[in-house]
Amino acid sequence: MFDEDDDDSSVFELTIMMVDGSQVIVDAKPTDTIEDVKINLIDEVNRTSYEPFSLEPCHLKLLHGHIQLEDDSTVAECGLGIESMIVTDSKYPDASGTIDYTSSFFVLLYYLF
Repeated sequence: MFDEDDDDSSVFELTIMMVDGSQVIVDAKPTDTIEDVKINLIDEVNRTSYEPFSLEPCHLKLLHGHIQLEDDSTVAECGLGIESMIVTDSKYPDASGTIDYTSSFFVLLYYLF
């Protein structure tokens, strides 16, 4: 993703809060697109996690200040910089965009009792 000719001094870390509350840090440059950030996020999660992140970049939403970041926008255009916090949300192939925590809760209760 990064060109070898680019100046490394412009690379900074973005902190991304995942749906489960965990945080992932990815490297970014002002010229990277949001899609590049998503790809780096998926690569980082798959590199450091026991469970693979099976979402495609198009099924992942990144939010900054409650505003959804568009894939073709650059990091600089979105106003992201050092110490920026991004939040993830996922939209599933059925486009529901919701996670059914109720069924997860009942499964947990089932195993507890």
